[in-house]
Amino acid sequence: MAAFQREHAYVAQALDPSQIPEHKLAENQLPTKKNRDLYGAATSGNLSELKVALAAGANSNWYNKSEDGATALHRAASGGHVGCVEQLLKNGSVIDERLLTNSNSALHLACGNGHMETVKVLLASSAAVNAGNSYGNAPIHAALMGGHRAVVELLLESGAEAQWMNNKGSSLLHFLAYSTAMPPADKKALALKLVQAGVNLDSKDEDGMTPLHVVGQSGDKEMATFLFENGADITIKDNKGKTPLQWAQTNRHAEVGSLLHDARRTTDDGEKAGGGGGGGGGGSGPTAK
Repeated sequence: MAAFQREHAYVAQALDPSQIPEHKLAENQLPTKKNRDLYGAATSGNLSELKVALAAGANSNWYNKSEDGATALHRAASGGHVGCVEQLLKNGSVIDERLLTNSNSALHLACGNGHMETVKVLLASSAAVNAGNSYGNAPIHAALMGGHRAVVELLLESGAEAQWMNNKGSSLLHFLAYSTAMPPADKKALALKLVQAGVNLDSKDEDGMTPLHVVGQSGDKEMATFLFENGADITIKDNKGKTPLQWAQTNRHAEVGSLLHDARRTTDDGEKAGGGGGGGGGGSGPTAK
């Protein structure tokens, strides 16, 4: 049982038994039938069975070792079972409990799956909106990768840090550039919000890549157009010495390559004519053209 406890991050950090919350004590983390019933009901979204398990004394914070230490709240939030989430919170579920491997919270899971109503309930119950997981990704990163524009906007309105960088130095614009699950119009609308919030168009990740490098690699013409028109520097080289144009050419993305080639030629012509430096083509403020 001691080995089981040590697997949990909190116990690994708090060796003094007096510092361990009561719900995480070994005697409260046994895989009893009532705890397993509660977990199963939360997973399936069966509110009536969940209430029965709670009434029988199930621990709302029992974590399932075989499923990355997930609690009933993790499972209910992941599935978008709003009623179960509300009931669990009323019965003492720790709202920011983390999974063992990636340290995702219930809010990460709800955001990643686009469960808007569940996200609203968690935020209203003071879930940590700017809590990074083991990769440094906050819930808003999960929403971006899942392609959930409305959830991203709600998180921004609820205090999510627009200029957040994860452990690899990736900004929210990097994540938006990487996302393949979001319609182009939604990506452009969110990109505009992020730029208006002060996100640096030319921020580099640990590989020296800017968001424009990312879309050069992927061939996302709409995002490439937005980034260039809003002033992204097309001349920046990553750690491999490549510009966004060179990535587009390497990966045979003809449309993006043509766009960036023409942009580079326009920039070069402007410099020759005495137009000054500046690699991008943007004006004085962000545009959603």
